Amino acid sequence: MAWSEDEDGGVDHVAGRQSCGVKTAIERLRDTVRIESTIDPEGAGLRALGSLRNRIMHFGLKDTVLAVQARTVPVLDLLVGFINTDILPQVHETDEAWSVERHMEQVRDGFKHLTDLLALRMETLSSRLDGYGSSTASCRSCGQFTVVLDAGAQDLACLLCARQYGTGEDAAWEFIGSSKHVTITDGGGDGGGDLF
Repeated sequence: MAWSEDEDGGVDHVAGRQSCGVKTAIERLRDTVRIESTIDPEGAGLRALGSLRNRIMHFGLKDTVLAVQARTVPVLDLLVGFINTDILPQVHETDEAWSVERHMEQVRDGFKHLTDLLALRMETLSSRLDGYGSSTASCRSCGQFTVVLDAGAQDLACLLCARQYGTGEDAAWEFIGSSKHVTITDGGGDGGGDLF
């Protein structure tokens, strides 16, 4: 964990416990240890995982384990690639290189388990998703295109992680990031009809 500096320039490990962001961490890699990274700190996978982390920290874990795994896999892939191409070539001591490689094998094995699990689940769901390509949305929890927006559905849910969206109208409000209440409170009208 990389800690940000407090106002006196020292690193604050106790009070505040504020970690630095991806952009600052990449700048530190470049400026401090001279490792150039091709990681985009604004990449979709990193942003989604950061958002998930913030939701968990501020509101508690409300997503399923499968949703967290699905969000984590793209970032783990990015980090394993970064370690393989940018970090491991910098390790020149034989004992240290051997130790790092042993640990990375454990990481790769665990990562393969996650990717295999997600691939199996998606394969299992493929027959249920057939024919819904144009009416399938990305789940706000797991990020997979596994929410079938079926007209008139009363119980919309993600087929992968089981996140519940309620009615089609509830799901539509969730997907645009608002609610009927907020829209009316902010001066929008009810329109007297359906959302669509």
